[in-house]
Amino acid sequence: LIEKETARIIQLLKTVGVFTTALIIALLIQLDSFTQVWDYSPYSTRGTKGILEQSAASNAKSESDFYEYATNWSFSPGEVMTFIIPSYYGFGKSTYNGPLTQGSDYEANTYFGQMMFVDVAMYMGVIVFFLALFSIYANWKDPFVKFLTILSSFALLVSFGRNFSIVYDLMFHYLPFFDKFRVPSMMLVLVQLSFPVLAGLGVWKIIEAGKEKNVQLTKVVQYISIAGAGIFVLSIVLGSPIKQWFIDRVIASGQKGEQLKPFYDYMSGMFISDFRLAFFFVTATFGLSLVYLKGKTSASILVLAIIVLSLIDLFRIDTRGETYSEVSQINQAFEKPDYISVIDNQNDKSLYRILNLKQDGSFGSLNQNANFHAYFLKQDMYGYSGIKPRGFQDIMDVVGSPANPTLWRMLNVKYLVLDKQYSIPGAKIISATQTTVVYENTQALPRAYFVDTVVSKPALEILNHIKENSFDPKRIAFVEKEEVKVDKPDSTASVKITKYADADIMIDAKASGNNFLFLGDTYFPNGWKAYIDGNETEIHRTNHNFRGIIVPAGEHKVEFVYEPKSFFISKYIVLSLSSLTLIGLIVGIFINRKKVKIIKESLEA
Repeated sequence: LIEKETARIIQLLKTVGVFTTALIIALLIQLDSFTQVWDYSPYSTRGTKGILEQSAASNAKSESDFYEYATNWSFSPGEVMTFIIPSYYGFGKSTYNGPLTQGSDYEANTYFGQMMFVDVAMYMGVIVFFLALFSIYANWKDPFVKFLTILSSFALLVSFGRNFSIVYDLMFHYLPFFDKFRVPSMMLVLVQLSFPVLAGLGVWKIIEAGKEKNVQLTKVVQYISIAGAGIFVLSIVLGSPIKQWFIDRVIASGQKGEQLKPFYDYMSGMFISDFRLAFFFVTATFGLSLVYLKGKTSASILVLAIIVLSLIDLFRIDTRGETYSEVSQINQAFEKPDYISVIDNQNDKSLYRILNLKQDGSFGSLNQNANFHAYFLKQDMYGYSGIKPRGFQDIMDVVGSPANPTLWRMLNVKYLVLDKQYSIPGAKIISATQTTVVYENTQALPRAYFVDTVVSKPALEILNHIKENSFDPKRIAFVEKEEVKVDKPDSTASVKITKYADADIMIDAKASGNNFLFLGDTYFPNGWKAYIDGNETEIHRTNHNFRGIIVPAGEHKVEFVYEPKSFFISKYIVLSLSSLTLIGLIVGIFINRKKVKIIKESLEA
């Protein structure tokens, strides 16, 4: 017995060792990605608080705002019902074509739940859901089922976010990097991965129960079938009261419900339809299972029927949230706008940015930017990213809008696009139509230029100077911490960009003294390095989000290079481990085949 126990412990330790080694290798193979996330996090909107939050009068209020931002998409316990009835809280995108639009298709978002908005319900299929629950009951002794159940339960609780803070807050405040995510409901991915597996195991258990003539499970399936059928019948008999109950819930939701008033009939109709179909599918699935358990049909027919019913169920919900676009519409969306053609026709070979301040909702306009201009290889001062540089977001938070002449001048915004004519100092009209006016900003500075003086100021004060347009970025540059002493450049000083690539910028600079060179690109010290004649020099955080260096007197080759050490080190680790893993796999296959061959030969002998 002692020997057996010792052998069992040794085997367990070997298993743990192999698993731990495999886990470490798997993580290290992703090291090139992990290191970049680690490096960027402190400089992103996900990794640090904004300047306004940091300077808030109440730190508690700042913490509260940060927490609220991170938990806006918290799944609510009530929305678990959308696993069964997808329109229980309305729906995300769906196509309305009733009397309000005279039969024309209209994309309506009828969601009235706690989250700000959703595109579709968190629906994985009512058949999958109930089969998974059945599997948890029927297969509970299986360790794998226990694991998936615990995993799903934990993920569901975490997805509740601030609605179940006892779990979420522990992770938010103490688990590294967890506070960088702002969509707790994304944790439902683990539920949606686990439940189909559990459902499959549930079907397998039903098939096994049929073979074993398991009376207990047959009764459970029968009870579920009867309950499903009863609820289905009630949904038909009590259709009107159920619809009214649903409308009352929408009204009780407050402002969202009031805004959805024209769609009450449409929403309640969708709800009652989903209600009835949900329990029809449940009744059909478990009814067919009961028929199988009583020996009236085969396992193959049962499995095929469940697959067909599940596909029908999922397809009707998937297509509801789809937006169909004709190919011609997509092509039209990416047709070159007239204002881009106007800018192209200027034959401007210099480096410049553009800014579209139109408010007509067209692609590329102020509220529909979506990095649209990148498609036409235009550098835009504005845009969108889910992980924006914190410094640039600070500017937008304080300034309030990209419509700021100091920003335009400082950041090389040479062309402006607006809905109509405005009086803009230093801007001249180069094209005007009824809907679009294109300006050339003659006051735009180059991407890189020498600044007369450098002044140290607190960050918020710098941003307020930008907001109030109270300084000339050609004459003054602001740094936040250290005092930087520089000489004012004279008429002999010059800056010329000779190469501008994503990760490499080369500049010919001629300085008349210790001159300060400003580059209107994002400050990110964990990646960008600056070199003067091959010697590294310090990059100063300038005007809160941009770069500045001191160039000594004389002619110099200046280069900004994106070369994060962490990436290059981790890259070689990843390549080495990937190669070793591949070699190990090949060797393992070879050894295994050799063993099989030896066993076969010994058996034949």
